[in-house]
Amino acid sequence: MSWTYTFDEQDACDHGVDVAVMIDNMRRWIRKNMTNGDNMHDGRYWTYNSKRAWSLLYPFWSAKQVSTILKKMIDGGILIAGNYNKTPYDRTLWYAFVDEGRYLGIEPSIVPNGTMDRAEQHVVARRQPAPGGLVRHVLLPSRSQTC
Repeated sequence: MSWTYTFDEQDACDHGVDVAVMIDNMRRWIRKNMTNGDNMHDGRYWTYNSKRAWSLLYPFWSAKQVSTILKKMIDGGILIAGNYNKTPYDRTLWYAFVDEGRYLGIEPSIVPNGTMDRAEQHVVARRQPAPGGLVRHVLLPSRSQTC
């Protein structure tokens, strides 16, 4: 079975392809958790997985490479790590984005009682509705420059 792996071009330019692929994975799982109201701790939505499991999902990375990528993301201020496991012997780390505005499309906003809350921003779609309810894909201008 063959899988397709995706990443954001700007993330790859800013952090390299390996980190961009992992950002895409984290973004997908954290958004799923946000949608389902799961894994909310300390005001953030989190995802978790073992390094071994990630190396099985991404067969081109070893567990050691996954560890290196995650460390680079934490050291680079992209992710924070925590431990919200139910059992004390489970050392699986949980991960959340430091800059949720950039990576998840949410930003802090002030609500009437003066506390900080997170509000969803609208994300610009790359497809637009066409007549008859069909979806047409809009071609984006090609970039003439590299990162």
